[in-house]
Amino acid sequence: MEKVLARSLLNIVTIGTLLAGNVIWQHNAYGAASVSFSKYRFVFDDQLRQDSLVLSNSGSNAARCSLSAENFLMSAAGPLKLATKEDKIANSAENIIRYSPRRVTINAASKQTVRIASRRRANIKDGEYLSYLKISCVEQADTNQTQNTQVAVNANFVYYIPLQVRVGKLAASTRIENAKISSTEGRYSVSFDHIRKGNRSVVGNIAIIEKKSGNSLGKLNNAVIYMPFAKKQHKITLSSRPNGPVEIIFSEEQISRGSLVAKAEVQP
Repeated sequence: MEKVLARSLLNIVTIGTLLAGNVIWQHNAYGAASVSFSKYRFVFDDQLRQDSLVLSNSGSNAARCSLSAENFLMSAAGPLKLATKEDKIANSAENIIRYSPRRVTINAASKQTVRIASRRRANIKDGEYLSYLKISCVEQADTNQTQNTQVAVNANFVYYIPLQVRVGKLAASTRIENAKISSTEGRYSVSFDHIRKGNRSVVGNIAIIEKKSGNSLGKLNNAVIYMPFAKKQHKITLSSRPNGPVEIIFSEEQISRGSLVAKAEVQP
């Protein structure tokens, strides 16, 4: 599971699992701006070198947003903290990615499209490169509302969307190991190791299916193991006690430009 941070002047919020859909900011202090993104990840390769991100504001106030490329210090679990200029990020995509416009104002009930492209240098080495698109949005307070309040605070939110660039013919394989089902105070969960091999990351969704009934007992969307890490441990809470064996299924998404599938069966 990859986490994207949304920071506010009023508080700090962690957006947990990003579902296959929109990343949404909705700040309700003024009834306010409500900004959603059409995609939560971009993966470019030799066949796909450009794409677009649509920012939609369904709220009643305008939002002013600025975009920049940033890097994170990474661990097997995902991003640890923002990298500084002193940190050397060998696989940074910052100098490969181009995006425009870099500043937008999204009026209420309006949309804005940002074009994103992968521009290759002549001497670039084969491999996978990673950076994050930082989107900083400031709500534009309604003048009529601020006139009726003693204190006016504009909410400031920041999002980070992964930008992966794959250069050359890259390949990966994945499997599931050490799966087991456990229970604590009547709550059941399944834990396992997700293994990656090869020279690219793996990104997809994990489903927990009861084999007898075919019912879904749990899921984890946007599960990712980035290069160069080889393993990630997962623990997924189940919705009910399993009636017989369950199957763990990992499948890459179309958005990740992959088609890997890994399955494992585990007894309760």
